[in-house]
Amino acid sequence: MLVNLAPGRLRRDKHGRRPHVSGGVVQNEIKLVGRKSRRQLNNYGLISPQTVVLALPPACSQSLLMRRFHPMFSRWPIRVLLTGTVLFGAGIGLLMAAIPNQGRTQFFGSSGGNVNDISKSFCCSGTLGSLVKDSSGVQYILSNNHVLADTDQAAPGQNISQPGLVDNNCRPATTVAHFTVAPHLGTNVDAALAKLVAGTMNSGGSILGVGVPNPAPVSAKINMGVAKSGRTTGLTCGSVQSVNTSVRVQYQKGCNQGQKFTISYTNQVVVVSSTFSAGGDSGSLIVSKSAAHPTALL
Repeated sequence: MLVNLAPGRLRRDKHGRRPHVSGGVVQNEIKLVGRKSRRQLNNYGLISPQTVVLALPPACSQSLLMRRFHPMFSRWPIRVLLTGTVLFGAGIGLLMAAIPNQGRTQFFGSSGGNVNDISKSFCCSGTLGSLVKDSSGVQYILSNNHVLADTDQAAPGQNISQPGLVDNNCRPATTVAHFTVAPHLGTNVDAALAKLVAGTMNSGGSILGVGVPNPAPVSAKINMGVAKSGRTTGLTCGSVQSVNTSVRVQYQKGCNQGQKFTISYTNQVVVVSSTFSAGGDSGSLIVSKSAAHPTALL
């Protein structure tokens, strides 16, 4: 599991109110929440399938990730937006534009989640992180428990949609997988698998902005450069600050409703970057910046 300095779950207000990100305080003064999202669809413009707009920080622009991205979208015109001054807060950060991670796509690193993750007033979604397969060759989508398993409440077979509810007016979109299994929260991991529906997602496992990850995972190391592609912030980069952090994360049983509870985690990875992730990036696969080796799960 990857721990970032400002994770959050995105949820959309069905009544059109401004989106909010729920939060929780954990040890070592790190603020964490699950990284699902709630939001008002009309607050963000979605792009047409013929135009791909990328937002790449300088740290990523010279990396393998950018070079691998272009062939994947070779049929589409590409505009690259580099960074500028953040409008809210000091420093330099990502100027986000409409990104393909939020609309219908067959690539991973995009919007998705359990179609039952909805309440009377809100719907919630995260990121479909990556493609994995078992020893028999059966393919699954890897993401978080609180994205695919509805925070330990999902039953096997429940539909997983892409894009997620937050990007489809709180209505189920294309069913791309069926929830299969997830370790219960409290076992030091927030992860889940959903069996892929054939033909609905890229069969090679390409991730938006990354391409096909290297099949060999590597362990995170201090100062190691890493990257991720997520539903909200797209492709971003950072560096590993810690690999043995203890944190406590606050969850909520329903989408912005129900009982709140806290789970403790140990030996977690912390990434340094104020723009690495935001609400809705939950479930993103973290890869090494140099060669896209799987390293952690956000």
